[in-house]
Amino acid sequence: MIRNNVFAGWSEAGICYYGADQDNCQSLPETVLVDHNAAQKPFGFVNPVDLDFHLLPNSPLIDVVYDLGTLNGNDFDNHVHPQGAGYDIGAYELTTP
Repeated sequence: MIRNNVFAGWSEAGICYYGADQDNCQSLPETVLVDHNAAQKPFGFVNPVDLDFHLLPNSPLIDVVYDLGTLNGNDFDNHVHPQGAGYDIGAYELTTP
């Protein structure tokens, strides 16, 4: 399962894997579920150049993640998930003051 990720410059068809006995990118088996990912820029990060991946209020990554429940209790700032209608993609949940 490949879920809740951001892929810059990739598409669902471009996700692949490398096997230990293979030298190139292999297609994923049909049994691998790929959903709730974002592959189109801009992602709405505060300042990715300086590695600030907090979300801006207009980010397309807000409230779009598959609910992982207790597996994803808090973000990197220790804010509880979710803060809005759903979970946000990324390390940080958008919070409002």
